Parts: sequence; structure tokens; C-alpha cells
Amino acid sequence: MENKSIGLMKAIDTTNADSGAVAVLQTIDGLIADYFDSGIETAVEESKAFKAFKKDINDRLLKVMGRNEKGGYGSDSQLNSLISAKKSELAAMKENKMLNAVIQSKAADTITVAGNISPQPNAYLPTPAILPGVVPIAHPDNILDYIRTQTITSPNVVVVNEVSGEGDFDWTAEGALKPKVDFGFATQDEKASKLAAYAKISREMLDDIPFMQAETSRILREKFDRKLSSAVYGGDGTGESIKGITYFAPAYVQTCLNGQVENVGLSEVLFAAATQIRNLGFGSPQVAFVNPCDWAAEMTRKDTLGHLLEINKLLEGITVVPSSEVAPGEFLIGDVSAYTLYIYDNFSTTYGYENDDFTRNLVSIVAEGRVFGFIPDNKLGALVHDSIDSVVSLINKI
Repeated sequence: MENKSIGLMKAIDTTNADSGAVAVLQTIDGLIADYFDSGIETAVEESKAFKAFKKDINDRLLKVMGRNEKGGYGSDSQLNSLISAKKSELAAMKENKMLNAVIQSKAADTITVAGNISPQPNAYLPTPAILPGVVPIAHPDNILDYIRTQTITSPNVVVVNEVSGEGDFDWTAEGALKPKVDFGFATQDEKASKLAAYAKISREMLDDIPFMQAETSRILREKFDRKLSSAVYGGDGTGESIKGITYFAPAYVQTCLNGQVENVGLSEVLFAAATQIRNLGFGSPQVAFVNPCDWAAEMTRKDTLGHLLEINKLLEGITVVPSSEVAPGEFLIGDVSAYTLYIYDNFSTTYGYENDDFTRNLVSIVAEGRVFGFIPDNKLGALVHDSIDSVVSLINKI
């Protein structure tokens, strides 16, 4: 039969030890080896007496090992005294197949993110994936997509409008006096206004985040365009603001449909305004801007029988643009190409320093552009801007 051992005897100098005690230790060594070899998974619970006994043995063995391996302390006589004192207990252990030798092991925990990664929550493990790009803020439809723009090399522009005079052509007989006519001209001018803003950002912010410079430029440009779009629609010309389309567009004033229309809704209002534009000789309107809520209400309007109204026939050829730039209860309709946005200085960004920015690693970014817009007086009739209720009160058949 193969002799098994965990190497206990190699750690002890047994030259002068009692042969019986040595035999007992060899037996213990073999029994412990048997327990390991059989793959024991849990040990028998130690008794309080055995805990004290084991501690005593371990302490003495450590002393002996210290002496033999490193010239430490302890003596052979002390070992022999120890073994002799415990001889009866060791002999009893030899006969006991349920050896009170305990193999202590701590049960391993299940490895989890929450339990095995610290600190928690952890910003780096698991490694996050940063999706490319930046999700922009949603904004209203851009009015700039529907108007005409033109680059100009001067900060001022002057347009000459014809002014109707007196007299007109008439049919005349041979030799009769011809009617006399006159006419005139009037100038209309506008100057560029500056739309600008600046941002201050640290050099570390620009250097440490790869997309920061590109996104800073994008965000500034989008903010510029949104402000410009809003001014193109509703700029009132006060202060340094440009004049927008609604500044020039006249209200609904015609009377031919007054009190003539039944079941009036937004579609009938837009149709009446389009009629005014046609009556003034500007052809069919191209586009109508309305508030999204007003248009939703119109699209769900029903007749007295509960059927959805066929409103598209009234607005054939007109593109309806629901936009939150338009205040609830208002509308703008017409040929918006009558309005021109002139670009004198296109949008640009400039980087620089001010005060102690350089020593504080700060950079100032100035974003600006110079523009102006207007409608010549002789094209004002191509548009109508008014409130829905105002037109309803005029054309509704009572």
C-alpha cells in the first residue's frame, strides 16, 4: 500500500524524539493525506477541546520549525515533552477514523458587477461605449428654408419703387387731345444689423474632448440660425432687430367675402386671404404658415353629420407649414419670395483672448453675422398676416 504524506515529518527534527510519538505523528500525517486524497469537501466541526489542543500543537510546532529552519528557538527536549504529554490523545486519534482534523476553507462568493467591482456605481467598469455624435435639441421648422437669400457687398441697400401718378391711357378719336399721365419714384432703404453672441470655454475642454471644437461650432451656428429664422418671420425692427415678414405683411382687408361663408374654419380663412392676394394681382399663394395646434384642429374638423371635411380642395396648390414660430391663432400666407434676406457678413466664428484669459487657459469664441431683410413696398400685397378669429368674424355668414 502506498504511503501517503503531506510532509509534516519533514518540518520536524525527530532525531532524539520518542519513537512512539514519532509513529503517532506519522500516522496523523498519513490520515490527513487520506482526507485530502479522498477529496473531502467539508470538515467535521471542531470541538472546543480539540481547538485548544490544535492551537497548542501548532504553536509548539512553529517554534520547532523556527529552530530547525532558521536557527530559531525551541529544543528537542521541549518537543519530546510535548509529544509525551499528548501521547494518549494522539494514540486515541490514531484509532479514531473520524479524525478531528479540520480543513477550513471559505466558500467563494458569486462574482458579480455589484459585488466584485468597486466603487459602486462605477463609471468605467463595465467600459461604457460613447455613441458617435451629439443628439441635437429639437427646434421649430426653419423659416429660412422657404425664403430667398442674397449675398450683398454693402451694409446698406436701396430699392426704387415706382409711384403711381395721375392720369391714365384712354381711347381717343382722331385729332382729339390725348390724356396726360405722370408717375414718380420713391426710394426704400435698409441697413445691415448684427446678430452675435460669444462663449467662453477652457482650453482643457477643447483639448480633452475630441468632438468639442466641432460641436461648439455646430451649436453656435444652429443657435444663430434659429434666432435669425425667428427674426425673419416676426422681427419687429425695434432696436437693432431686423424687420421680418410679418412686419411688412398687411392684414386681411378685402370685403367681397364678408358675411358669405358658412361653417368657417382655418381652411376657409386661408382661402379668403388667398383670394385677397389674387385680387391684388399676385397670383396664387405658395405657402401658408400656421401653428401646429391650429392645423391639427383643422385636420380633425367634422361637418354636422360627423364626417371629416374635405378641406384640401380649398387649399390646392398651397403648401401648409405647421410651425411653432407662428403664434396660436395667427397665420401667414402668400408668396414669401417677396421677402429677401440680404447677407452682408456671413456667419463666422473667431477665437481669441480677453483680460486674463490666456493665463487662465480660457478661450473666447465670438460668433456673428450681419444681415437685413425687407419687402419692397410694391410687393406687400403678396402676403397676408392676421389672426384667425379676425378673419372669421368678417367672412362668417350669420
